[in-house]
Amino acid sequence: MPTAVLEDGSRLEVSVQGEGASLLLPGPDSGATTALLVEGLASAARVVAFDYEAHLGRGRRAGALTVDAVTRDLLAVADAAGATTFCYLGHSWLALAGAHLASASPRMRGLVIGTPPLLGGSSPARASPAHPADRTAVAHLNRQLDAFLENARTRATLSRTALASLDLPRLCIAAADGASPLPPSAGGSTEVPPPWWDPADLERSGWSVVTAEHGAPYAGARTPVTEVVDWLASVDAGRRRPPGRQRTSRTTDRLCVVEDAPAATAGSTGRAAWTYADRTDAYLSTCGIPEQYFDDRRLRSRAEELLAFLEAETEHLRTTGGAARRAADQAARRRGVRSGPGEGGAAAAPVHLGRVIAGRQREQLEVAVILRFQELRRADRDRADGGERTPRLRAVDDD
Repeated sequence: MPTAVLEDGSRLEVSVQGEGASLLLPGPDSGATTALLVEGLASAARVVAFDYEAHLGRGRRAGALTVDAVTRDLLAVADAAGATTFCYLGHSWLALAGAHLASASPRMRGLVIGTPPLLGGSSPARASPAHPADRTAVAHLNRQLDAFLENARTRATLSRTALASLDLPRLCIAAADGASPLPPSAGGSTEVPPPWWDPADLERSGWSVVTAEHGAPYAGARTPVTEVVDWLASVDAGRRRPPGRQRTSRTTDRLCVVEDAPAATAGSTGRAAWTYADRTDAYLSTCGIPEQYFDDRRLRSRAEELLAFLEAETEHLRTTGGAARRAADQAARRRGVRSGPGEGGAAAAPVHLGRVIAGRQREQLEVAVILRFQELRRADRDRADGGERTPRLRAVDDD
């Protein structure tokens, strides 16, 4: 496994999977979907995956994290992986890092940005873990990300105008409802500053835009694998997809047309976008699971259980988490200190603990979905090889 030596002298392990043009993937989707995401993207690219965010939390970088320092770290990863040129995919602050890298280095061949960070305020606080060592790492990471975003706001290369005018193949992943909802770990507050960029503005400037349809309230944090794979293939072939072109599925009976309302927002394009009519189909597609498995009852049951849990947890955080967080912030201000992860008094502690427990439950549900998909795929492979190593699984289970 390659190891990159970063600017501060620390070492970061890099995983390389797949063949073709290189794709830098710093901090893929969290939880049990990580391996499935990498595997899906590896069908179209040589995926260079590394958990840069976790590395920052473990490290003790001297001084504040700057945009230029992150750029040098990313280039060090590319060098370690032997990627002379590469595409890049990042969400939130890592999307900003990729945008600056695109303007700073001619080695980047294509850029994919996902959920935008917030233009004002600090980075969303990560949930405070139960273990003291983990709490220290999360607090350190939050301080580093706050410093990075503060530095990014002063960079001309990361202004809205500069992002819109980047001259390379570029793709923006937009949330299904056009918003940029925060994941539950962000604290559940309903008072959210505006995002750094608007996908509609980028599309009008020539960006390709795909919609992340997941059926979950905070689905914008995920990666629509099939759409990104298609886009990577077009970049590898030397083509630039037309602005706003949306991928349509081969299984059209699962899809419906959603029309933009021309009067809903200023500058609406009024175009038709194809999306999955069923939220479970949408979620399974986002996970990179082929449509041939969508009718498996056991797979659908586990996916529906996960989606129901996500909705219930989000509603709970909206009604309780935001109030508790605001109470903790007010108490901290009265004491003259800033409330951060693991701080804020007794009002915040149950919320943080609840998010840790909920996160573990969500991961267990995600694992159940992925394990069922792997069972189905393994059975198909065994049948193709003429073997009988695993029981034959039908497309639709009876139980």
